[in-house]
Amino acid sequence: MHQGKQQEAIERVKKALERPEAFLDKKLLLTALFNFYRQIGDAKQMPHYAVLGMIHNPLNYQARIQLLESLHAMQDKEAETQQIDAFFNDFVHAPLALLALNDFAIISHNVPVAEQIYSEALNRGWRIHFFALSRLQTFLVSQDYTAADHFIKTLLKEAHDWIKTPLIETLLNALRMALYYGQGQKDLAEAYFKRLRQEQLPLDKWLSVVQLLYKKGSESRHGACSSMSMSTPRKNKR
Repeated sequence: MHQGKQQEAIERVKKALERPEAFLDKKLLLTALFNFYRQIGDAKQMPHYAVLGMIHNPLNYQARIQLLESLHAMQDKEAETQQIDAFFNDFVHAPLALLALNDFAIISHNVPVAEQIYSEALNRGWRIHFFALSRLQTFLVSQDYTAADHFIKTLLKEAHDWIKTPLIETLLNALRMALYYGQGQKDLAEAYFKRLRQEQLPLDKWLSVVQLLYKKGSESRHGACSSMSMSTPRKNKR
């Protein structure tokens, strides 16, 4: 979107926010403003609308994630860490909230947080499959290929039933493809790429894969990987 058009859209949303009848749509409008400022890279404005979203609905974990994204964009590591701790304290019993935090851990390459979320999921007996995949993706975006390789081998050795389900197996294969590209094992990566084409990985998952390889700086024309989140409980340790 052209910068002038972006600013015009922002002003329109702000005016809509001031109308009395906007109360019911306030969450949507605040999220729209946050996303506008994120798109144009205005890290100074992002926290303002994230905090307003939290005030409007204190139990809305999505606004808390927006605040974390703002602090990360501002490179305020101390405040970011404090907010992560507060998030855990407030949403430790909410698997969907921790999955959202897991997505933030992937974006911010925060392996310790992803590890804590995975431990929490195991301890609480939640459905672990998407937590496991998210943990693995955090290793990959952080280019910790040794940890990623070890974790994949552990999962396969433990022979979890959920690994054999078609979607999970496909997603795991996509992550393995990303791992092999990262390790420079192109023959193995190509083999998994051909396999994934046969398995018809959903388009949104392919986009996640391409994004992962792009972040890692791969020159490959192919993509690999996916960030899906679902739930399981936690241990308070980081």
